[in-house]
Amino acid sequence: MSNKEQELKEFNYGTPEDFLTNTGENSTEVMLAEVLIDKGLKGLRIDQPLGSAGKGAKGIFGTKRAREIMERIDDTPEFDVIFKACDVPDIRLNASDFADLTLQEFKGTKLQEELITLQLKKEIENLKRIFLDFSGYPDMKKSVEKKEQNLTFFIDSGVHIPTDEEIKKLIEAIVDANTTPEDFKEESQKAKETLKPVDLKVQNRTLRANEVADLDPYGVRK
Repeated sequence: MSNKEQELKEFNYGTPEDFLTNTGENSTEVMLAEVLIDKGLKGLRIDQPLGSAGKGAKGIFGTKRAREIMERIDDTPEFDVIFKACDVPDIRLNASDFADLTLQEFKGTKLQEELITLQLKKEIENLKRIFLDFSGYPDMKKSVEKKEQNLTFFIDSGVHIPTDEEIKKLIEAIVDANTTPEDFKEESQKAKETLKPVDLKVQNRTLRANEVADLDPYGVRK
């Protein structure tokens, strides 16, 4: 198989028209999509990634309506801090990230400390993945060792690091606060309700002579 054929094969794993994003398989976007699907959102699916997405990536696909609902959740300050804590370890969370939070689950300083510690853990993991054994990067090695000391200090002082399951529960709380039952009704339901019975019925009748001729203009079926 040529490179071009392989690229085309990878591209066709998904449908470009309803493509939302490629993301890590354990990312908050995937968790959000899973929560919405579990709650019954039609027109949303998690599938093979498009194009040359890296190993372990997932593709999220959905209708225009599904996109609008996902974007509504993405735009909340609560999801923003979850996204940074889990998926953006190189942009440190600070007080301003928590200033606009409104959900009760997010207001306590305990959770905020946990998310900051989780982000630090993710940052260390990410740097170790990039630099492997830090050969030739002594300054980076010292920096990571310092971060590991800080992480150990936070854990020893009793800060709990949220698990993926706990993060997903928080995302579910964000979804519940920013959606209505209407969002999870089947997208085509209204269209079905407006169809008249006659629209769904196939009427049986005998074809007229001119209609038969139209179907067999060259007289093949004699």
